[in-house]
Amino acid sequence: SFFGYARPGGRGAGTRNYLVVLGTSSRTSSFARSLVARCGDVQAPGIDGIVAIAHTEGGGSDRPNNAECVLRTLAGFIVHPNVGAVLAVDYGAEAINNRTLERYMAQHNYPLTHVPYRFLTIDGGFQAQLEIGERQLRLWLGQVQTERRLLPLRHLRLALQCGGSDAFS
Repeated sequence: SFFGYARPGGRGAGTRNYLVVLGTSSRTSSFARSLVARCGDVQAPGIDGIVAIAHTEGGGSDRPNNAECVLRTLAGFIVHPNVGAVLAVDYGAEAINNRTLERYMAQHNYPLTHVPYRFLTIDGGFQAQLEIGERQLRLWLGQVQTERRLLPLRHLRLALQCGGSDAFS
């Protein structure tokens, strides 16, 4: 057995509890990083931190050749058992954006409804949107499951990491 977070919807059990700011495309990477830096002082019992998922894909207006891989990877981040809640951010005009990600997750039966989440389109000023994002993250601090409990090992999923040759290794 191990101490972890049992996640609903077949997500398994996490050993960590992160709030995630997920940039859906390369265009939102700086926003995701800026929001996490802005919330760097946040400490709450049972929350291991706030992390940015930033990458270099899908920022153009044309659908990239690797769109399926990018969408599958982003969807996997959202439902990962170490994720307590997700704020996905876009500008709305990218080939890979919140709308396409949400549609992909629904079509492929990802358990999105079992993850506290919000899709935020950056509109109306960078600083104003940072404030909205920060309010959402701080709100989740009081809502996300924070107590680890003793769980059977069968709930733990293991993954391998390759050498990190690109953003989705």
